[in-house]
Amino acid sequence: MVLAGLALVVACGKVQPLAIDAAGDPGDAASERPLTDLPDDVTGHQIHVLYVLPSDGVDRQLDRDGTIATSVAAWTSWIARKAGGPQLRLDTFHGKPDITFVRLGRTGAALAATGVRIRDELEKDLTAAGLIDSTKIYATYYDGDATTCGGSPVPPGLVGRVTALYLDGHVPSAIPCRDNPLAASADTPGFFELSLIRGVLHTLGAVPGCAPHVNGVGGVDVNDSPADIMYTGTMPWAPSAIDVGHDDYWGHTNTSCLDLAHSAFLDPLPAGPQLPPGW
Repeated sequence: MVLAGLALVVACGKVQPLAIDAAGDPGDAASERPLTDLPDDVTGHQIHVLYVLPSDGVDRQLDRDGTIATSVAAWTSWIARKAGGPQLRLDTFHGKPDITFVRLGRTGAALAATGVRIRDELEKDLTAAGLIDSTKIYATYYDGDATTCGGSPVPPGLVGRVTALYLDGHVPSAIPCRDNPLAASADTPGFFELSLIRGVLHTLGAVPGCAPHVNGVGGVDVNDSPADIMYTGTMPWAPSAIDVGHDDYWGHTNTSCLDLAHSAFLDPLPAGPQLPPGW
């Protein structure tokens, strides 16, 4: 992963008037496809899931056929296992992930032309459409083209609420992002799910610049172990842990440095819950 501009990107223009597809595809209303955030099962800071298409994007129905729900189960359960119990508080409706379908007003080509800033543009469009709640983070499955496979905010340099996967993205001299399938099992996260975990943790504030193994000016990733989900370095990334050694961003003892084990987005809510930097 590399830091480009202000948004963290996963390696593997003038804004036009915004238009959101209020009707969706034929049959949306009949099948009760959520086009807005449904009433929350619980209160508090939480992560909401979006399935987003550009205006001319092909709707693969990933929010309807269980594909995204399985992917969400894979990355949320991985975090719970590696964190030793605490879970990220997921936005649910009647016990199931609340997944909102959004069709944007810009074409895929227009959004892809923004390059590594596509994440910023997605957040801008979603905010203008009234779809961003100040208490939530948005795990966004963008089914369109991009020059990377994903991107996230990197606070405090860039404070944001949208972390995104680009399901049809491409990286020069690499396999197309779409060749990495979404998880087929809730027990086995793949490249996209592990990338989204990284994105969510970045959005929450990892890795703070005060961490002893931080790799980057002001805080980006860690460089001590390729087993760390937040690792970037010379060795192949093989994520199997959250904060190897528990000394950088999760479960450490440095009270002057951000610890995501105290995040306000965890369930159960820890004592002294912390918001992401800049919120």
